[in-house]
Amino acid sequence: MRKVILTESQAKLLLEEIDKNDSIQKLIFCNPSDIQFEVSNEIPAGVSVSRNLFHLTPVIEGKEIDGKFVNFLAEEVKINGEQYYQLHINVNKEIRRLGIAYKLYLAFLLQDYPVCSLFKNRVSSFYDENWSENPSDSAISGLWAKIANEPGIVVDDLIDKNGNKVGIKAYHE
Repeated sequence: MRKVILTESQAKLLLEEIDKNDSIQKLIFCNPSDIQFEVSNEIPAGVSVSRNLFHLTPVIEGKEIDGKFVNFLAEEVKINGEQYYQLHINVNKEIRRLGIAYKLYLAFLLQDYPVCSLFKNRVSSFYDENWSENPSDSAISGLWAKIANEPGIVVDDLIDKNGNKVGIKAYHE
C-alpha cells in the first residue's frame, strides 16, 4: 500500500463525500420509526408564510441529515377546528425516487402528527382547473396512495365547513 499525502482542501472534499454517502445511506436504509426530527422556526429565505411553518431536520441514529439532501417543512393548517400539518418536501435530484419522501412522511405520521394535503396548494390543481395537465404533483398522489396502504395509518377526505372536499388527511391510529 502506498502512502498518499492530501492537501487540506482535498481532505475536506473527501470528508464531505464520506458524510454525504453516510447521510444518503442512512436515509435509504433506515426504518421510518428510526427517524426523529429536530424542529426549528428557521424558514428558508424568500418564503413568505401566513401560518406557522416549521423546518424539520431528519435525525437518524443521532446524525442530522443536511438540508442539501432533504428540505422538509411542516405548515400548520386548521380546518373545522382541527389541526393538521401540510408537509412540503424537496429531495435533492440525485437521490429522488428512492422512497425518501414517503419514509419521512410516514415517520412524521408515526410520531402522531396528523397530516393533510390541500388540493389548492398543488400545482396540478391549477392545471386541472384550466383543463390542462402537469405531472409535477403525480409523485404526491402516488405518495398518498402508498401511505393509505400502510397499516395503522388512516387516510380520508378532508371536508371543509361547507361540505367541500378540499384535500386529504392522514393520521396514526
